Amino acid sequence: MGVIGLPYFAFFPWFDVFMSLILLVAITITIATHGLIMFLVYLSIMLSLQALMVWYACRLDEEKLYLVWYSIFANFYYSHLLNYITLKAGISYLLKREISWGKLVRTGVITIKELTPYKT
Repeated sequence: MGVIGLPYFAFFPWFDVFMSLILLVAITITIATHGLIMFLVYLSIMLSLQALMVWYACRLDEEKLYLVWYSIFANFYYSHLLNYITLKAGISYLLKREISWGKLVRTGVITIKELTPYKT
């Protein structure tokens, strides 16, 4: 699994960031050449197709249908958030910055009851 899985996990996040940059250039070119109205028409068609596919998947899996609305809004924030985190982590790695979760303040007390052997 490591021979297949590790290169995949090392390569794919960077491929996603690269494809998002290409998509941003394509959006800019589309708006510049065809206008904003044509871009909005294309975007609404693509979002409608996606909503239709998510609706069908929710019907097949007997999930709640409000997930269709979540999938539409996820296009506008989730992948961009992942790309930002990937770029930030990659730049920090290349610059050899120290990254940590920080110190956690421990306030709780754990009490462990004495274990009793299982009786059969």
